[in-house]
Amino acid sequence: MNEVKRYTKEQIEFIRSIAKGKPIKEITKEFNELFKSDRKQGSIRYIMSKHGIKNGLRGNPETAFKKGHVSWNNGMKGLQIGGKETQFKRGSKPITEKPDGTERFWNGWWQIKSGNEWIYKHRFIWEQAYGEIPPNHVILFKDNDKNNVTLDNLFMTTMQAKTSVAIRKLRSQYEPLNIAEHKLAELRIKVNYMEEVTINAR
Repeated sequence: MNEVKRYTKEQIEFIRSIAKGKPIKEITKEFNELFKSDRKQGSIRYIMSKHGIKNGLRGNPETAFKKGHVSWNNGMKGLQIGGKETQFKRGSKPITEKPDGTERFWNGWWQIKSGNEWIYKHRFIWEQAYGEIPPNHVILFKDNDKNNVTLDNLFMTTMQAKTSVAIRKLRSQYEPLNIAEHKLAELRIKVNYMEEVTINAR
């Protein structure tokens, strides 16, 4: 089957709009949730490669393990190096472990540590104030500045509206206009849906 028929322009642009800084698994999950599909990670990876879409997470080929590489400690199970006094004890925490609330800048996004996870800071702040983010919804920045991670600079919209605005290149750094464009996109999508329901009911 022709690749163009399998992925619409809207679907490809959606992948492009969310890909940066996200692993294939997460991109695939968001795609399937939005388009009510069951695409596999391999399919998403293929379409990204086909259209030159990169998430920026690929490892360095110079330092990555090569196929057939044998680790230096292969066959040395049980080998003890150093005294027992200096060995890592069960239940101990490594000195490099970060406490909850630690922030980091990772692949263009601010993240905050919560438990054993690193969570996008803007999503964390929103959920602390308003509760869990509903399915198929995203948190965006009013001024489109990902470094301005404050609650009063955030707003929630649907994935469909975000994609619609991105495809039409309507995003603005002017806060009122940016919010209005997404609200208008939400309304347009609802109207189109109701028209489709009405036509199918005839």
